[in-house]
Order: sequence, then C-alpha cells, then structure tokens
Amino acid sequence: MSDIEATVDRISKHPGVIGIMVLLSDGTVLRSTFNNEETTKYSKILLPFAQLSISSIRDVDPTNELTFQKIQSDKREIIIIPSESYYVIAFTENSQQQ
Repeated sequence: MSDIEATVDRISKHPGVIGIMVLLSDGTVLRSTFNNEETTKYSKILLPFAQLSISSIRDVDPTNELTFQKIQSDKREIIIIPSESYYVIAFTENSQQQ
C-alpha cells in the first residue's frame, strides 16, 4: 500500500469523516473518496485557498510554515494538510455541532 493509500485509509477510519481528497499542487487528483463532480468542485475551490494560505503565512513570516488548516462551518469541518508532495483535504462532520 502506498503512502497516500495508507493515509487515506487511516483518516477514513476516524469517526465523522465524510470524505478525503489528495491533490498535487497543480490540481491533479491522486485519490478521492468523493464522486467526480464533487471532487472537481471541491478541488477547484480549496486548492487555491490552501495555496493562498500558505503564501500568506510565508509573507507574514518567511521562517514560518503552514502545517494545518481547519475551516469550520455549522455543519462541516474541512481540514487541509499540506506536505511537500501533496495536499490532504478531509471533510468531517462538525464535532462542535449541537
């Protein structure tokens, strides 16, 4: 099993995980648990957002690096984990939801 498959498998087993995508910085989808339409929609929105966040952190402090990003709404959480090779994006149920 590849690193990516192992990562997707490990994250998928956590309670509340809705879906996972693994993307290259050029938008190439390495792995997704979503259908093609959802994968395309989410990757087009979230990849540029993640890249802007990374560059913003570097602009503020060139010695600092974004390691984790969490976007929380009333219903969902989106967790973005950048690495040197790819981005892991996980969608979960909002753990704070009442």
